[in-house]
Amino acid sequence: MIVWINGPFGVGKTSVARELAVRLPGALVFDPELIGTFVRGLLPDELQAADFQDIALWRELTRHVAESISTMYDRPLVIPMTLVVRDYFIEIVGSLQRSGIDVRHFTLLASRECILERHRGRADYQEWGEQQLDRCLLALHEPAFGAHLDTEGKSPARIAGEIVAGLDT
Repeated sequence: MIVWINGPFGVGKTSVARELAVRLPGALVFDPELIGTFVRGLLPDELQAADFQDIALWRELTRHVAESISTMYDRPLVIPMTLVVRDYFIEIVGSLQRSGIDVRHFTLLASRECILERHRGRADYQEWGEQQLDRCLLALHEPAFGAHLDTEGKSPARIAGEIVAGLDT
């Protein structure tokens, strides 16, 4: 099983993923941002894009690595990654599902103000993520990105508990 944790930058995906890894026996956490760093270092400037998700190679490698980890190790795989372009979501998550992998997708949401506060409080604060907030919130409220979880005023542990409860349904 793959548990994909989606949501705007700064909403708490990575913190929730860490909590989930503790609650799901043997779970592994895969951060596709590492693939983004790899692709950025590999490709020349003329093949780059402002957002590495716009690079087809990133999407293909992310899907392939997630599928490989899931099938090779037969453990729950937790993926904290923002995906807001519906076509990319279908390309990656849909492809994993079509290959027979049980993908559970959860979108973490909170108010704009709450996310900004969380984002600005991070040690690895990046202005780019803040600039993407409105675009992310608009896209992620679409039904295609459900199940939506309200994270306002909740700890990562509580959110992880809600996700684990949702896995049983």
